[in-house]
Amino acid sequence: MRIRLLVFCLLLGLSFGGCDAKEPASAHRSEDKSAAAPMSEPSDYDRPRESAPEEEARAASAYEAGAERKYDGRPTVVDALNQKAPEKKSPIERMIVYTAMLRLAVHSPLEALAQIEGVVAELGGYVQSSTRTRRVVRVPSARYHEAVRKLKGLGVVRDFSQSSLDVTEEFQDVVARMDNLQALKKRYEELLVAAVNMEERLAIERELRRISTELRILEERRRALSDQAAYATLTIDVEAIAPFVAAIRSPQPFGWVRSYGLASLYQ
Repeated sequence: MRIRLLVFCLLLGLSFGGCDAKEPASAHRSEDKSAAAPMSEPSDYDRPRESAPEEEARAASAYEAGAERKYDGRPTVVDALNQKAPEKKSPIERMIVYTAMLRLAVHSPLEALAQIEGVVAELGGYVQSSTRTRRVVRVPSARYHEAVRKLKGLGVVRDFSQSSLDVTEEFQDVVARMDNLQALKKRYEELLVAAVNMEERLAIERELRRISTELRILEERRRALSDQAAYATLTIDVEAIAPFVAAIRSPQPFGWVRSYGLASLYQ
């Protein structure tokens, strides 16, 4: 009986000791788990919002530092501020060739021709050719209409015609062809230096002569177009106004002649 009681007490003590030993271990494991779990960062909503001056200061510093970050592949505000506005192309100045022909009736052709030369000189032009009754003059195109108005006022206008021709595209085409030929000429000159035999040198020199001829022709055309567009050409013819002579009727000797229709015989 005593032996059973002793065994029972021994088992009871061992059971209580095992429970006490398990509790600290489980506590340590829970503490380790809590320590191992990383702390989550505060979200954007949990963070304190910066004041307006602080945001402006941060944006200014980012701009000064040249920040170029992009969000979702789109340019930032800094990129938009740094972007230059597209340069506007200057409009092409049109090249207009003016020509006119004017015929005037005047009382004194010599005096009218002198007046024509005076008007042309006043407008900054010059006389290109002259005859006894004609003047071919050139005036700046910018003053063409003024020249026509003043010349018409020197006499009675018997006839007038004028025309205008836009040569802008032709002039640009000539200049472009000249640039291409100049580049081609430079290339042939380089090949001429590197040529190793006489046949190649002769072929290259032949091409250089052809290019030089084309360049000379184009240069003459370019100068002609430039001159025609810079100065208008006016041709003025003058003629004397015929004096008006009144018909003088002689008195009829007999009144009865009028009744027979013979008055014309006495005129």
